[in-house]
Amino acid sequence: MKWIAAFLMVITLLGCGKKDENKVSLILKGDIPARGEIRVSLYGYDRMLADHSATLIVLHRERLSEGEEVEIEVPEDAVMLIEPPVSSSENAAYYINIEIKNEEIRYTQDYDKNPFIEVDKGKKTEVFMKEAK
Repeated sequence: MKWIAAFLMVITLLGCGKKDENKVSLILKGDIPARGEIRVSLYGYDRMLADHSATLIVLHRERLSEGEEVEIEVPEDAVMLIEPPVSSSENAAYYINIEIKNEEIRYTQDYDKNPFIEVDKGKKTEVFMKEAK
């Protein structure tokens, strides 16, 4: 009976790890309103191809409330959604564009602190924000 419980625990832990692999976690820093609507665009591209545009993979919107961390679900087949097709899954890369709207004020990425934010699935990424002018 003990081995069944141990087996179930291992399967559960393995399943939890896989679930986190399909998320991108963003830690917001800098100028962040307490409330507002956050919009995160996740793009995918083949890092071996030059002069090709990236493909929008996910457009995520949510209400920001007292939090500085945002999690985005990434489809398991994100590599397959990239156009033109990726030469190999190891060459697939992802980056984000983020914006927060709070009443009449708009906040964007602080491009001086992090001009290009490449993200990895399953890992946390810091994003510096500032009021748009």
